[in-house]
Amino acid sequence: MSLKQDRRQLLKHLGAGAVAALGAAKATAQTEARPPAVKALVFDTFGTIVDWRGSIIEEGTAWSKARGLDIDWARFADRWRAGYGPSMNKVRKGELPWTKLDDLHRTILDQLLVEFKITGLTEEEKDHWNRVWHRLNPWRIRWRASRV
Repeated sequence: MSLKQDRRQLLKHLGAGAVAALGAAKATAQTEARPPAVKALVFDTFGTIVDWRGSIIEEGTAWSKARGLDIDWARFADRWRAGYGPSMNKVRKGELPWTKLDDLHRTILDQLLVEFKITGLTEEEKDHWNRVWHRLNPWRIRWRASRV
């Protein structure tokens, strides 16, 4: 007896209800094997797509060379970012009204200028610096040739 004949005999023996159940199980298995339809693709662009820290360090380094300043830009970048949480908490707690992120960044920047003893900036230069968050570079992938 062939495999097809064995199958036919089994299905005949089981009856119509079992045949319907086997068909439904097969259809369910095929449906479950397909990936669900994508409804949304969500990811964090801030840390995933852009290199905020490297961007601030790079721009600060170029800026300080032009002005002869000696600033630890890595520390500056870290301190600026570290101010985000506490400033947002002030908004969440109602200590500050709803505030645009640019304005929160500016408040933190003003504090950092004092902390890092950066003086003599015009209002235009401060605004330009504050908008560094709008000019963040994407992550750069550095490929290295591997030797096999």
